[in-house]
Amino acid sequence: PEFQERLARLRAAELVDYPGATRAKLEVLELIWENFIAHHLDHREAQPGRAFSDFVQKGGASLWKFALFEALAEHFVKEGKGAFWGNWPEPYRDPTSTEVAEFAEQQRDRVLYWAWLQWQADRQLGAAAAACRTAGMKIGLYVDLAVGADSGGAEAWGDPELLVRGA
Repeated sequence: PEFQERLARLRAAELVDYPGATRAKLEVLELIWENFIAHHLDHREAQPGRAFSDFVQKGGASLWKFALFEALAEHFVKEGKGAFWGNWPEPYRDPTSTEVAEFAEQQRDRVLYWAWLQWQADRQLGAAAAACRTAGMKIGLYVDLAVGADSGGAEAWGDPELLVRGA
C-alpha cells in the first residue's frame, strides 16, 4: 500500500520527480532481480537464465567492467563518498587493483545485478526496434553514438588512457 501511494503521488505530480521515480523503479527492479536469482540465474540451461548468461558472455570484459563500476559507485554512494570515482579510496580508482578484484569477487551478485540491468535495457531496446520494423519504419531505431564521456563515469574509470584529460 505504501508503494502504491508513492506511485500515485509520483504520477499525479505536475513535474517529474526524477529522484522519486528512480527510487520507485529501482525498488521494483530489485524485486524482479531477486525473483530472477531465485528462479533463473542458476538454471542457465533454460530460458531466460541461458539468455542472460549468453548476454554476459557476449558483453565480455567491457560489460563486466561497466557493471563492476556501477556496483562500486553504488557502494561508495552508500558510504558517503559519492559516485565520482575520483573521490573513492585510492585503490578503487584503478580497475586492475587487487582491492577492485576482491570487491568483484565478494560482491559478484551485485555486479551481476548491474549486468542484468544492461540486459533488460538491451532486450527492451531490441523489442522496440522490432516493433518499429513491424510498423513499417524502414530505418527502424536510430541509435546515437555518444561523442563524449563523463570524466567521472565508467568509461573514464575503466579505460582512462582513452580520454584526453584537460583538453
